Amino acid sequence: EPYYTLNGGVTWNPITLPGVSSSTNFDWAYYLDTRTVTADRVLTNTFYLYDGGVGVFETTDGGVTWTKEHGPISGADTFNSEIQSVPGEAGNLFFTVGPQSGPQPDHFGFYKSSDQGATWTAVPNVLDVSCFGFGAAAPGQSYPSIYIVGWVNSVYGIWQSINDAQSWTQIGTYPT
Repeated sequence: EPYYTLNGGVTWNPITLPGVSSSTNFDWAYYLDTRTVTADRVLTNTFYLYDGGVGVFETTDGGVTWTKEHGPISGADTFNSEIQSVPGEAGNLFFTVGPQSGPQPDHFGFYKSSDQGATWTAVPNVLDVSCFGFGAAAPGQSYPSIYIVGWVNSVYGIWQSINDAQSWTQIGTYPT
């Protein structure tokens, strides 16, 4: 069950998500590689929470109250889902369901929201992202660089985008 604190961890309060009667299955297995809560790095007291199979929730008061912004983003999202906010970009989020074990009948996309999680679009030609992160903006660019491990145009590797996920440059190949 998720909790929040407003006093540096002295006291903790359970989070109540609208429409969710029980949070006992939230991040239900410690061994899964999930990252389901992220702070907006621009908007004060704003956090986003992804509850697998339920959707994206947002708080603007540090966790006291939550609003459901969007239903589930993608299938198989209860195992290794990851949501992250983009540094320096208010309301910008990226999401992946993460790695899945065994052969998958479907490939899972990499998704972006620029409106605090209300709408999501699949990043074109990017599938099965295992992990992702952000770096400094490239020279001449204003948006942070995006790094992924996954498939771009059916080629697996480590990729960088310096233009808000519009194009990708492979910076690492498998297995090196």
